[in-house]
Amino acid sequence: MHSLNAHGNFFAEETNANLRVSLNFFRKELLRDEKRSIGRLDARFKGYDSSYVTAGPDFDASEAAIRPPYTSTFNNYVRGELGFKCDLEYYILGGGFTSPWNWGTNNGYVDTSVALRNALAKNPYLKVFVAMGYYDMATPYFAVDYTLHHISLDPGLLRNISVDHYEAGHMMYIDEKSLTKLRADVGKFIQEATTR
Repeated sequence: MHSLNAHGNFFAEETNANLRVSLNFFRKELLRDEKRSIGRLDARFKGYDSSYVTAGPDFDASEAAIRPPYTSTFNNYVRGELGFKCDLEYYILGGGFTSPWNWGTNNGYVDTSVALRNALAKNPYLKVFVAMGYYDMATPYFAVDYTLHHISLDPGLLRNISVDHYEAGHMMYIDEKSLTKLRADVGKFIQEATTR
């Protein structure tokens, strides 16, 4: 990629950042030549930003596409089919009724690897299923792989973790083929976890 941006050449930025390019910068820079940005929940979604010289996207194109139908379907299900009625605000995609999610990380990354490691160490019968979407920028594919390979867990307990990959983003169930695969993979995981 040879395009220039407000901060200079992409490769110069990558080098200056010690090969640690921020996610927002990457999402903006990847398709800058096309004047498009990519989604965070699913990088297959492309967005139109108001300016092509900013360091990050104006919004998450994938969330903008996913949230409205998800919200509508959820509301229809809980109100229509379940008969649940409430005037409290429900925070779709995070938080429930109480408030938006706040992990206390000061805009950092939430690290659940220590809790996962401790849970597996304390309960050697615990089984874990990890579904990874190749186009997930919220929980990037290689970040999950890296975490699982550096979790400092006894190799015997690592066998308790099952991993499957999907041609999708963070919410792989929005893709029909991935949903079918996910259903089969989860069924297989439950079957194997309950018969060993």
